[in-house]
Amino acid sequence: MKRKLFITIASALLAVVLTGCSPLGLDAQTLMKPPKATGDRQEIYSVLEEKASNQLTLRYPKAGEYRSAIVMKDVTGDGNDEAIAFYTKGEEAYTIVSIISQVDGTWTEIASYKNHSTQIDRICFGDFNGNGILDFAIGWGNSTTGTSELNLYTYKDETIKEVLTKELYNELAVVELDSETGKSGILTIRLQTRETPSTAKLFEIVNGSISLLDTAQLDSGVTKYSKVEVGKIGANDYGIILDGIKSAREYQTEILYWDRNESELKNPLYIPEDQTVLYTERSTSLLSQDINGDSIIEIPITHILPGISSDNTSDTAYIANWHRYDVSTNTFTNVLSTVVNSKDGYMFVMPDAWKDVITTEWDEEGRALTFYEWIPDTVGSESGVKGAALLTIQVMTEDEWKNQSETTELYQLKQNENMVFTAKLERSDSKLSLTMEQVEYYFRLFSPN
Repeated sequence: MKRKLFITIASALLAVVLTGCSPLGLDAQTLMKPPKATGDRQEIYSVLEEKASNQLTLRYPKAGEYRSAIVMKDVTGDGNDEAIAFYTKGEEAYTIVSIISQVDGTWTEIASYKNHSTQIDRICFGDFNGNGILDFAIGWGNSTTGTSELNLYTYKDETIKEVLTKELYNELAVVELDSETGKSGILTIRLQTRETPSTAKLFEIVNGSISLLDTAQLDSGVTKYSKVEVGKIGANDYGIILDGIKSAREYQTEILYWDRNESELKNPLYIPEDQTVLYTERSTSLLSQDINGDSIIEIPITHILPGISSDNTSDTAYIANWHRYDVSTNTFTNVLSTVVNSKDGYMFVMPDAWKDVITTEWDEEGRALTFYEWIPDTVGSESGVKGAALLTIQVMTEDEWKNQSETTELYQLKQNENMVFTAKLERSDSKLSLTMEQVEYYFRLFSPN
């Protein structure tokens, strides 16, 4: 098929995503002063300068949704945002969290607390005591142990009170407990060993103190969580999806949710006698995500394609079946089956006619993925032979695409920034053959996160 002509070539600006460090290798922690602020921001900064005796160094959370040294949220319930700021004073070896509010039109510090940690893991928000006012949690990090200590902050008697918990965690999340009142819980995850099971704990604030609601054991083989996401796990159910790493080539996913009827924190996939989760174990690092745009988080269950050695470490050697979990029936439903190339950022949805009769071959140097017919020895047999090639998807730079011959059989599917995604129909006389229109429909860009 002839090369698809370009209609227009547009220039694009590259967005810089900040993840705790600024561009050009400058650590944000070393920036003594942010860009000059105006209005309320300047007044807040002036309050901090005064409190720090003009020896102000702003500190930044390393993880979570909020990465700024000054976070604006209404944490007093007056309808106006307060400023929650992190800083150190001169050479003093502790971090100060300062809460600054407008009092009679003037920005004034209403509370501040010191912490001996100079590392802020994260800050997150939720109504942890059910009084309709937003509370917040801060994780104070320890770079030596790799854990953080949880402290909660709640509005009481016209100020912000600090609730010390002594709870150590590796991961932290806010969980909705009651959709009608908006009350939330704070979930901590602590990784341990097989001798001491890893544990998730769910807390709330009661009478100004932290109160444990429930605990759930976790897969103790997990050494790190690559992703923790709170969101919809079903049409009417919310939960926490944990994508864990067990070894260099072993990954899995766990599901946590709060059962309101039984007042329990549940991990339905956990096998207590083995202290593990087996159903979602996989050999690829694919992460759970909303794969089909339905606002529900799907979990990848993978199987190696026929005729491919398990020593093949490429994602393209597996079919990824994206499953939705049903809380009421404790079952999974497959919503989409794909072959994913996470390195090059695309996936191919498997047509119904291709399921169980297709295998792949990956050419890393040429960045080409070819789909082949798989011919089993007998019906249902795992052994068989590779048949004819059906389709090749190849990725190249924009310059490489421009240098292609006008008679090339490659067809442009999509362009994303400087990368061009192309396809070639290898044959058209098989019952498994696709049209280019079908290929365009089944081809999707893919983000590994």
